[in-house]
Amino acid sequence: MARPGCIMADWSRAFDEPIPLPRGRQLITLKDAANYVQKLPKAEQDLEEWQAAVKPMRKNGDAGSRGRGG
Repeated sequence: MARPGCIMADWSRAFDEPIPLPRGRQLITLKDAANYVQKLPKAEQDLEEWQAAVKPMRKNGDAGSRGRGG
């Protein structure tokens, strides 16, 4: 349930342009991106670049509740 004044993320919405990954893979949706980041080793998740990338996801919904048994 959304908090008053909170905008909920549409996790299935496609990005304007897919985000390319190594080995030809792509991130198509916000859910794809959240799942990808959650599967990274902890040391990589903690890098400043990834923290900046996931900050908007945290503001719009808890990415962790989508893939970590939540």
